Amino acid sequence: MPTLDDAPTLENIAEASIADDDLVQVYDVSAQAVKTLRFDDLIDYIVLKTTASES
Repeated sequence: MPTLDDAPTLENIAEASIADDDLVQVYDVSAQAVKTLRFDDLIDYIVLKTTASES
């Protein structure tokens, strides 16, 4: 199974330094592939699929 081991990592990121259009790498288990998406799309997905909120 592929991993994100070779993906660049960052130290702690302050919330204020993340822009909505920043890119995030995720591993799609169903497709077994690494994918890249915008940070705001990731947050929207999390809010839609879980009990999390943006507040």
